[in-house]
Amino acid sequence: MNFDKIKYFIDLVECRNFTETARKNFVSQTTISLQIVSLEEETDIQLIDRKKIGVLETM
Repeated sequence: MNFDKIKYFIDLVECRNFTETARKNFVSQTTISLQIVSLEEETDIQLIDRKKIGVLETM
């Protein structure tokens, strides 16, 4: 686990949108998505509920 993954997760919860989170962090949307999936796998916890409209945190 690294600081970037945690920062991306916090930003995603605040923005509730992968694209906006990516813009805020100057990375691609794919990068955000992959880092969140990696964080979920590391913690064995579903951190977010991916919906077509926005993001809902599950915690």
